[in-house]
Amino acid sequence: MAIKGSAKKMLVYSILRILAKATTSTPISSEASDKTVAAAAALICSASKRDEEFVNILLQWLSSDGLVQDLSIRRAVIAALAKDFGKLKTALSESLQSFGDKIFIKHSPILQQEGTAENLLLLTGYVHRANSQHVSEMARSGPYLNAISNRLAASSSRASLLGMCVGTAVSELVDPPDRRMNFSSDEVTGSQGQRFLRLTKVHDPLGSIADLLPAQGAAVSQISHNQKRLPVKGTQSSKDTGPPATRSKIISIEEIESEAESEEDDLPTYAKPDSDASDSDEDPTVVNRDKPTAPVYVNDLISGLRDTENYDRHTLALTHASSLIRRKATFGNEVLDSTEELASILTSLQDKWNFEAFEDLRLQAMIAVLIAQPLEMGQWFSRTYFNGDYSISQRAAMLTTLGLGARELAGYGKDDNALTKINHPSKTQNTPFPSKQLPPKLHALYAPEAPLTKTSKELENEILQPMALKAADALSGPNALKTRTFSSRMDVEKKKRTKAIPNALAKVVADGFLFPLTGRFQTHIGMSNNQTPLLYPPLLPLYLRTLALLLHAGGPATLSLPLMTTELLQLLLALRPNHTTHHLPTLDALLFAFLTLLEVNGDREGMRRLAAENGKEVLEMAGWVGGVLERVRGGDGVGGGVGGGVGDGGGEKGTGEEERVRALAAGCLGRVGEVVEGEERVLMGVGMGIL
Repeated sequence: MAIKGSAKKMLVYSILRILAKATTSTPISSEASDKTVAAAAALICSASKRDEEFVNILLQWLSSDGLVQDLSIRRAVIAALAKDFGKLKTALSESLQSFGDKIFIKHSPILQQEGTAENLLLLTGYVHRANSQHVSEMARSGPYLNAISNRLAASSSRASLLGMCVGTAVSELVDPPDRRMNFSSDEVTGSQGQRFLRLTKVHDPLGSIADLLPAQGAAVSQISHNQKRLPVKGTQSSKDTGPPATRSKIISIEEIESEAESEEDDLPTYAKPDSDASDSDEDPTVVNRDKPTAPVYVNDLISGLRDTENYDRHTLALTHASSLIRRKATFGNEVLDSTEELASILTSLQDKWNFEAFEDLRLQAMIAVLIAQPLEMGQWFSRTYFNGDYSISQRAAMLTTLGLGARELAGYGKDDNALTKINHPSKTQNTPFPSKQLPPKLHALYAPEAPLTKTSKELENEILQPMALKAADALSGPNALKTRTFSSRMDVEKKKRTKAIPNALAKVVADGFLFPLTGRFQTHIGMSNNQTPLLYPPLLPLYLRTLALLLHAGGPATLSLPLMTTELLQLLLALRPNHTTHHLPTLDALLFAFLTLLEVNGDREGMRRLAAENGKEVLEMAGWVGGVLERVRGGDGVGGGVGGGVGDGGGEKGTGEEERVRALAAGCLGRVGEVVEGEERVLMGVGMGIL
């Protein structure tokens, strides 16, 4: 019975998801093709042979879910479709239409826009090699010229760059050298622009499906190699090279009486010595005299983390994982060659032995892996968060790694050390009686607070405290009647000596952290029809807090801040009418993200840019925040809880979470008021359609 409909679509998507893990991202070259990509193309071509529905699903995947997937799997799909010129033209036409759509340019995540540009250039190269006349006609058609014009007129610099790269690449194919399009831009001639220009020259032939097997065989051989390196328990010397049968052979000993025993009867007897702690076991075969040592090399660390059957070796490897990775990260390529393997092992690690410090040690090790290669591992964690088959706690660990690792790169590592260090509660510490709180050890087990949540709440207080003090000062009376207090000389000198912290995150936060998270989130939600655990607590609040911390850690000096602001604002607007926003922690996280966005863009230039480029979105978001402030119950019983009407509260006092939500909403409205007051003329121009 043939598979049809949605079942077949799920099957095709599953095959592509598995092949995406098998293929690797290699430097794009027109001279040679990656064997893994060619093998994946051969497998896809074989599976789609004489199956029109399969091919149509591939075309649909290219323009939807495939946009945020790795380039290697898209190269394989396009290579598999290369034999059907009609399908290539259809895919090229759909990519060109999406690429030039004004709504797509303004509202789609930049990750999807880059994927569309890559598909367009790859398809253009294949079509040009098959029929160069078709590409020449496309380059002079109305849809193509409108697409390039819309791209060049876009307010986003990244969207304009994509238009310049596509225009230059197509012009090199169809125009003579003296008439080719040349923008004379450093971005086009740079590494990012050249990567797009080389895509039209990529040609992946169909390879052998057998080339997909060595990658799995290598992994198996690596595991067997690591197993061979495991220490052998026992009391025999490691120098003994005899066969195992000889070492385990039991030799019977017969006792022979001799006449010399009678001479020993006259010898004095001595008392037995005190028992030794190492000889306390009656059975000498149980004593472990081969104690494991701390790993020195990354290969030893990997094998120790995988050896979950040996408690001492496994916990020792986990304890020293973070320090070893940080030491080796800047010394040779030992860590750089194993970052993805280490991240995969640490992410999938289970607390088999109920180790008390397991979560903290694993988190520290994952952050160390991220710090070793921020750009590559930031993209890996973001991709794995959406595509991997992991539990809620494992996905939460990935988000925490991205958030805290980004803050460490930005120079906030010392502030967050207290949140990730190993805390062993004192056995003598008691909970005051009477109290509803559990003892410290049980409270940490059953009611833990994630480090990322603690960090975001501290940032909330830093943003809201000056606003609260300013509001209290305004209500206390005129300035002439106030008593002025002077700071001590020590405090003034301390503020003057504050040094600027180098921010290594600013150049990778957009491409390595925020864009992969926002782009894949919208694609994943669209493909799952809002039926995904990523859209519900507890993952959604943690996800929003991670995005807010990433934007704050990047800082106002980040070059991609305007595009990052637009991406995050579009995401918040999309989540605003969702029913999950009736959940208080989700409301808290959503308002915190909006407040952080306004805080990072709080300088004069940022507010002007925010009013000019995102004025409508900011005012629309402010209207929704005002409605939240009216609906959520306050400390005096105003409102009727989340989603309720005014007056439904019955005079009851609001909870602490509701008070926090109201404070965040008031803070957001205060920041929006500053933008409106400072950029009123710009906002009026936006509302009238002038800007």
